[in-house]
Amino acid sequence: MNLNICNLDDYKLIQVSGLEAKKYLQGQLTLDMDNLATDRHYLTAHCDPKGKVYAVLRIWQIREDVFYYLIPSNLLEKQLTELKKYAVFSKVSFTVMDDILLNALLFNDKASIEQFILKNNLKSLLEKDISHNLSRSILINLEHNTTYLILEDELTIISITGNKQDPLINTENQSVFKRVNVPSSYWYSKLIIRGEPLITNETTQQFIPQALNLQSLDAISFTKGCYTGQEMVARAKYRGANKRALYSLIGKGKISNLEIGSSVEIQLEDNWRETGAILAYSQIEEEVYLQVVMSNSIQKETLFRLPNQPQIIFSILPLPYEIEI
Repeated sequence: MNLNICNLDDYKLIQVSGLEAKKYLQGQLTLDMDNLATDRHYLTAHCDPKGKVYAVLRIWQIREDVFYYLIPSNLLEKQLTELKKYAVFSKVSFTVMDDILLNALLFNDKASIEQFILKNNLKSLLEKDISHNLSRSILINLEHNTTYLILEDELTIISITGNKQDPLINTENQSVFKRVNVPSSYWYSKLIIRGEPLITNETTQQFIPQALNLQSLDAISFTKGCYTGQEMVARAKYRGANKRALYSLIGKGKISNLEIGSSVEIQLEDNWRETGAILAYSQIEEEVYLQVVMSNSIQKETLFRLPNQPQIIFSILPLPYEIEI
């Protein structure tokens, strides 16, 4: 069977370690680091003092004093500089892991992903039976020095391989799965469909976490202690200060010269008005996916278009979670 594989060259893996690593991250990220399970990975946000998001991270813990997170490469320099700003006062260190290969394995159905797990003799970090709870699982293959992160849709795996080995190096894999290399648009389409916010250099420090639906993705703790930006994030929740949400749009056609951060047009009866900010887009054949931050009061049947390409009409794609206002 075919297995679509997308290289994730535009991501970096960071290790955070040290006796005070957890305490330090607890004061920097929106997630409650005290409640992480070592067989699961999580989304979290790193914010500036005004509560605006530097970056959305996928983070996990492998030991009490060792954490890893994935971040888009173009955000790494700025985000890591900010994260390390107070590290001189703590027993914590940061390492960019360069000698690895990052890939997204895109499966067509759950049966295929379960067969992949079986063929690779994968185990969860806690040796649990994960067959009925694949979402956010962390699986390992010690023989091939590979960590697998199963995403929330239970159809996508991020493979992290040491020494830059191919994720299908296992001969049993090669006998079952036929590798099909696909462009990054396949990966970004997955994220847009799933409603996972894609922050880049063009949109960093523009939105609070709730405008990116991170409260609906279990990426914010409202009960933990203080962290950078916490006051503004809490105010948005308890005083209703947030008026925006993240939407996924779908249309048919070919797009060109689309600028990240630009607006879309919303249909208001017979007229169109500019609104929102585009975070990401992806094109797969004739289907176009947009990720846009707009007012959280928009009706689900509303139509949209691009100001400079009005021939493509977009509709709202239902997300796999409810948006918490």
